[in-house]
Amino acid sequence: MNACGTIVANPSCSNKYITTYFRKTINIVDINLYQSFTFNLYRDDGLVVYINGNEVQRNNMPTGSISNTTLASAAASDDGQTIVSFTLAQVASFFINGDNVIAVELHQSAATSSDLTFSMELLANFAGNNAIITRGPYLQKANTNGITIRWRTDIACDSKIFYGTDSLNLTNSAIISDLVTEHTVEITGLQAATKYFYGVGTSNGIIQSNFDNYFITSPVSGTAGKYRFWVTGDCGTGYAEQLQVLNQYNSFTGNIPTNGWLLLGDNAYNGGFDSEYSTNFFTPYQTSIMKKAPLWPAPGNHDYNNNASNQNTHAVPYYDIFNLPTQAECGGVASNNEAYYSYDYGNIHFLALDSYGKENNATRLYDTTGAQVQWIKSDLAANTKQWVIAYWHH
Repeated sequence: MNACGTIVANPSCSNKYITTYFRKTINIVDINLYQSFTFNLYRDDGLVVYINGNEVQRNNMPTGSISNTTLASAAASDDGQTIVSFTLAQVASFFINGDNVIAVELHQSAATSSDLTFSMELLANFAGNNAIITRGPYLQKANTNGITIRWRTDIACDSKIFYGTDSLNLTNSAIISDLVTEHTVEITGLQAATKYFYGVGTSNGIIQSNFDNYFITSPVSGTAGKYRFWVTGDCGTGYAEQLQVLNQYNSFTGNIPTNGWLLLGDNAYNGGFDSEYSTNFFTPYQTSIMKKAPLWPAPGNHDYNNNASNQNTHAVPYYDIFNLPTQAECGGVASNNEAYYSYDYGNIHFLALDSYGKENNATRLYDTTGAQVQWIKSDLAANTKQWVIAYWHH
């Protein structure tokens, strides 16, 4: 950016501008068409948002009056790489029919700060969409011509996905009319190795969509390439380090797509309960990586709540939360069991295995005559991909 008011490639002066101002005018024809407005922002370090001269949000800023010399409360630990979101009800938004001015002031945490980051999108949520998304969206069973998208709402409603290759023109859709709170929509007929943007909602319209809502279909089977996978184990602890790892990964990977996210088990502490998944897994990840990287989980002992009975019954939330490819719909040989499965990505063959649960109340992964091992042998015998990656939790 600029150093002491002069645009240079490598600013070195130690007395830079503390505050940078942004302004945008938008026109709203009929305010009553919308029930709320969602703001998604990247910011480094702090900011204040105004609508038509009224302050509606401040983030990483001190209380009290703000001037052009007010420093942000702290340096943004994520370097502005994490989306900050807030939603205003229509009655509290200060928007009016006609022209509206959105103004943002971005503040540095120190006069010596070497960088700043700001980007913002505004989403208008249509009236009639009273449902609120409480989990997700997240991506399942990705393959060359389809994907499954899941999310949870606070009230029962129908399920609709809006999608397309242009983020501003989601012309395609898939809908399920059943009224549910756990939403699962499968999209088919897609092109391989293609980036699609999507929004989730109901027959009344989109509830949630932004520039991070996208997926990339798998390449044609056997295609070699540079592919990036994020691999995490014991990632749902609820500890501060969990967010630090997420922020570092987002910062490191930048705009390079993550082709898949492998979960190595113990995905939600301490007992793999649904409430723990909500707090320790979905809440930290669903605003960034989860919306754009297909999930390929394996279960761990904590997902079974370290319970011997659960080893046999598999009656744990893990199997309700994830939709897994048991019928070879993503490659490999059909396992007919969500505890273990395989899938392909380009010239890579993956096996996600279960070392804690039991098959047929009798055998486990290390029992060579068991159902899982017999499936592994047939799956590997049928594989023709150059690379084989197997993962499990133990």
